[in-house]
Amino acid sequence: MTESRGNPVVLNLLVIAVTVVFVAAALIVGRPQAVEPPTVAVGDIASERVEAPFFIQVVDQEATDEARNRAAINVRPVYFFDTSVSQEVDTQAQRFLAKVENEARLTPDEFIPDEGT
Repeated sequence: MTESRGNPVVLNLLVIAVTVVFVAAALIVGRPQAVEPPTVAVGDIASERVEAPFFIQVVDQEATDEARNRAAINVRPVYFFDTSVSQEVDTQAQRFLAKVENEARLTPDEFIPDEGT
């Protein structure tokens, strides 16, 4: 028996051609069909349900700014300035420095230690 193997170049070209045909067919068949956009006018009632292929958000900037301003007015300040505290600290510091100055003038015989020391 004789085996007929054929020409390997022709066989390779045939395999490549069949592969190209199958790939092209897959790309053409698998392609989604274009959908015609509906023609409607303002005020028309839709005859079927129409959904957008994407989500869009429209911000009403004027209403957003107004709501932001109302919220800012109602927020309590985190920090507030209490002038009485700074005055009290200043008074205490002056008393302390006056006491230090007064005790610095005393001689060792005149010095009387505080009860806390």
